[in-house]
Amino acid sequence: MCRMCKNREETVTHIISECSKLAQLEYKKRHDKVAGAVHWSLCETYHIKHSEQWYQHTAEPVIETDSVKILWDMNIQTDHVIEHRRPDIVVVDKHNKRALLIDIAVPADARVEEKEQEKMDRYQDLARELMCLVCPVLLSCQCKPCLVS
Repeated sequence: MCRMCKNREETVTHIISECSKLAQLEYKKRHDKVAGAVHWSLCETYHIKHSEQWYQHTAEPVIETDSVKILWDMNIQTDHVIEHRRPDIVVVDKHNKRALLIDIAVPADARVEEKEQEKMDRYQDLARELMCLVCPVLLSCQCKPCLVS
């Protein structure tokens, strides 16, 4: 039995991605670190001022230049009622008049495809409203052994 939640068997998969006692704090911290690294990489790509190292980066709610606007964890205002309208990151390319909704997940290996589809489904209405693309970013929290020959 899991020593934290006392509900499930204490397996590696349970501890790293399923325990209800760890979900609200530890999993959220891991998620935000991955999202912060993606945000840092976007700042680097678009030549926006950022820290030298990704792990020192603090994402601002709105960063804007003449060519791009990057929103961090903000509710998006829409003309219609849309339930899911707070992706992790929104990138607005002003020159090409395109936007990209980025949402991060750090699932166990067995749930990667399921989580990707969940993210696509969750933000489809918002993407349709804004006429943009949804980009789920998934980083498995488990490592499968690899054979090197």
